[in-house]
Amino acid sequence: MKRSKLVRAGILTVALTTAGLGAGTGVARAGVITLDVSATMSPGGFPASCSPACILGGDIVINNTTGAVVSENVTAAGFSPSVGPFTNNQGIGNAFPLTVINIDDSRRDSLQLVVATPTAGSLVGYTGGPLDPTTVLLVIPGFWNLASGSLTQPTAVPEPSSLLLLLVSLAGLCGLLAVHWRTKRTASCQT
Repeated sequence: MKRSKLVRAGILTVALTTAGLGAGTGVARAGVITLDVSATMSPGGFPASCSPACILGGDIVINNTTGAVVSENVTAAGFSPSVGPFTNNQGIGNAFPLTVINIDDSRRDSLQLVVATPTAGSLVGYTGGPLDPTTVLLVIPGFWNLASGSLTQPTAVPEPSSLLLLLVSLAGLCGLLAVHWRTKRTASCQT
């Protein structure tokens, strides 16, 4: 392979690797975040019961720039009578100094997630945290109270730094050049 072709191939490799450094991060819209729902509830009135435990899971996607709930899908396991999934956004409420995220299921059972936000009654600037003990799940008749829980952002898996990827690309280019020079030197020694 001619030296110029080898150098062009190496430069192209470095350029493509450098251009693709941000490709793995995905395109995120500013302010839109996903919050994992994790909570344990305890029965508060007949006929509400748990078998063996009442667990909430799932996620809520919010735009913390506008304060809007983008989507919600909160599942409920162990509740008797059965409830959920909670997928119907019923709006944000103000329970000064807290904020209430109201979500219903198809039977109109109401999950009221109560959280502390920078501004009561608004999700603007909210990035997650513990659920307030006043969080409740209401059915007719009966209810469940929060035992413990939180809304948290999923843990991001760190990706290699851009500098590390660039250094690996340059090392590959140096390896290609070394092979080329070794081949050229061997050929000139044989003549």
